[in-house]
Amino acid sequence: AGSLGIRLGGPAWYDGRLQQRGVLGRGRAAQPQDIRRAQELVRRALILWLVALFGVAWIHESGLV
Repeated sequence: AGSLGIRLGGPAWYDGRLQQRGVLGRGRAAQPQDIRRAQELVRRALILWLVALFGVAWIHESGLV
């Protein structure tokens, strides 16, 4: 939530009753378009981790360390 500048949680209706839930983030309330932004953030993080993983594997296999 913080990375996207949105707020998740708070009051929510379950079985016709309003329940208070914890809040994550301090930004604006989440909107449907934030799902795409979250997917893009996860995709970029995955690519970064894969590059790091293959870099470490390459260094290890090449005997540099």
